[in-house]
Amino acid sequence: MTLTRWFEKPNLIKLISISVFMLVLNACGSSSSSTDPESSMEVKLKVDPLTRLVTGELVAAGFTSTGAHIYAGASGVNGGVIIPLMQDVTDANKWVTADGARFTEDQYDDYLAGNTYFNAHSAENPSGEVREQIEAKTIDISNLSIDETTGDASGYILSDGFTATAAHIHIGFAGTSGGIRVELASDATTAGRFNVPAGASVDVNEYSAGQLYVNVHSDDFLSGHIREQIVPSDIQVIGVEIDGDQVVPPVSDGGTATAYLTVNETTGALDVIMNLHNIDN
Repeated sequence: MTLTRWFEKPNLIKLISISVFMLVLNACGSSSSSTDPESSMEVKLKVDPLTRLVTGELVAAGFTSTGAHIYAGASGVNGGVIIPLMQDVTDANKWVTADGARFTEDQYDDYLAGNTYFNAHSAENPSGEVREQIEAKTIDISNLSIDETTGDASGYILSDGFTATAAHIHIGFAGTSGGIRVELASDATTAGRFNVPAGASVDVNEYSAGQLYVNVHSDDFLSGHIREQIVPSDIQVIGVEIDGDQVVPPVSDGGTATAYLTVNETTGALDVIMNLHNIDN
C-alpha cells in the first residue's frame, strides 16, 4: 500500500480498528466561457490533500457537450487527460468524476501549481469547446497556536484563492466530521484571514489526540470548502491508498479504498477511518 505522510516519522502502529466514512477535504469551484458567448460551463472540484481523492462536476451550457475531462497543462498549454468525467444519467450536459478518482502525486503538484484545467468538448469542436484553468484553494494554519497544557487558543488562519465566508475549529479525526469547538472571527482588514477570539480554548484531550481540525466555508461549499487537521508534535496522520494491484494474486477492474490513520506515538492510540470506492461493504 502507498502511504502519504504529513510528517515523516517511524514506527507505524498495527491497525486495530476500522470504521467506514467518507470525507473530502479540499475544494475549489469556478466557471468558464469560451470565445463563443453562447458556450459556457460551471465547474466544482474537491481534492483531498492527504489522499488526493478528486470529486467534481462540470455543467455545460449553450452547446451540446460530447465529453469532459480534467487535463494537466499550464494556462495556454494543451496537456493530457488525467481525470475523465462521466456523463450524468439525468443531465446530458452534466459530467462528474467517478467514485475513487484520484490525482497521482505529480498530478496533485500540478493542481497546486495551477497546471490543471477542465475541458468540455462538442461535435463542432472535438478538441475542446470551453476550457477553464483550475486555481487551487489553500489555507495556512501555521499561525494558529494551542497551549498543550491549558488548551488556550490564539492566532489566526489564512485562506487564499476563494471567498471564505466562515471558519471554525471542529472536532473530528482525519476522515470524519464533527461539531464546532471554536468559531473564528473574520478579520476586518485582511481578506481571507480569520482570528481566534480572545479567551478561546479547546479541550486538551481532544487536541492531544489529534481530534481537532480547521474547516473553512464558502458559498460554493457551505459545509466546508477546505479543511486541515491540527496535528500535535506526537501525532502522525497518514493517508493509505488500497487497490487490487496489492492483492495476491492481483485483482483487476475492482474497487479501491482509502484509509485515514491517526497515530499517537506517545500513547499508542490509533484511529482508522476507511472509505470504500465501488465496493460492497
